[in-house]
Amino acid sequence: MSNKEVVKRQLAIFREKINNSEFVKRHKTKKEAFTRARKLGFVKTMLIKLNFAKRSGAVEVYKFFREIVMEEPVSRQAYEKSRNQISYTAFEELFEDSAGLAISTEDSTLYKGYRVMPIDGTTVQLDKNEETKEIFGKSTPQEGKVFARISMCADILNDTVLDGRIAGYDVGERKLAMMHIEKDICENALYLLDRGYWSFELAESIIKRGRKFLIRLASNSLKAVTNNNQNSGYVEVRRKTKTYRLRFYSLQLESGEMEYLITNLNEAEVIDEELKELYGLRWGIETKYNEMKNRLLFEDFTGKSELIIKQDFYATLLIMNMIAFAVMAAEGNIPAKERKYEYKINKNTAIGMLRNNLIRAVLEDNPKRNSMMLDKLMKDISRCIVPIRKGRHNKRNKFDLKNKKKTGIKSAI
Repeated sequence: MSNKEVVKRQLAIFREKINNSEFVKRHKTKKEAFTRARKLGFVKTMLIKLNFAKRSGAVEVYKFFREIVMEEPVSRQAYEKSRNQISYTAFEELFEDSAGLAISTEDSTLYKGYRVMPIDGTTVQLDKNEETKEIFGKSTPQEGKVFARISMCADILNDTVLDGRIAGYDVGERKLAMMHIEKDICENALYLLDRGYWSFELAESIIKRGRKFLIRLASNSLKAVTNNNQNSGYVEVRRKTKTYRLRFYSLQLESGEMEYLITNLNEAEVIDEELKELYGLRWGIETKYNEMKNRLLFEDFTGKSELIIKQDFYATLLIMNMIAFAVMAAEGNIPAKERKYEYKINKNTAIGMLRNNLIRAVLEDNPKRNSMMLDKLMKDISRCIVPIRKGRHNKRNKFDLKNKKKTGIKSAI
């Protein structure tokens, strides 16, 4: 499947599932929910939620009915009641469908045959109430506040998210990373992990599945590497009764700090000098968190319960993949001109253009009109380009809660 076909296939799956009675039955929170024909049913509730909804519930509902379906709006209270009858698992299933499509596309960019999959985590502050304290607040980095821990496994060269987890702060990043690995998403996985993730158990789990990893070591984590006089070579790592021969590479950064890398890739696959460049691709997951928090306003939760927090989480992951598919498809339409710089789609502009329009495409039953709508949308997005400025990064401050709104990055929604 090409990138353009993936966009259409994603929307087709979305349309088919939300209109499927078995899907509704599988994901409603009450047996009696959605059994009567009402103005605001399962389908419209899902569409409102997936229309990049971050403004007040009353505004989102009003604009959906007035601007998209052209009907008399229902009340905010009716919407709140309806969305509480949908399990977060509905959004989780649709997200997993998108992750499967991300892996199946023929246009995927690979690194020497491998799908580059960094894993990283972050934290988000939640509203403090009895439910969030019970579910997420067994421990906290800041007294008197409740935090959730989030972990993502991304396909960074194709800008998609392949797996996502949300848990209490007491669940460690390494445990969440192990869940990503145990899911064994694809056969050509190459995991990139930062300091703090290294463990014999985690490395063994990857090796036993026949997958690859490149992990940065903390200076005190594996003395056989960090105290080694050589800057590259092999070390033997013992895990219970099994011994693994792993390769390491050490280099000094411009800051003077030493960087220690360990991997099960061999020299025939990636030479020493390429390991630094390969590990540098891990930074891409930082930009995914930047997109999630600053462009899609994930931390502005649309409710305070566990159900709505998890709905928001999986809906955001699905939206991120839908954006990625659309942007990749639009990049194929960028006019070929002789330019000084290489250009890419302005993602923030693309997000603004996709809002409402993707939902309109889902609602369009006529295949010909649906295809025309998407083709026009991709063409419009392809005109919104910006030069690629290499070396620019957005630093992510995990606990800078007071300034989280003052990023200088404008949201498109």
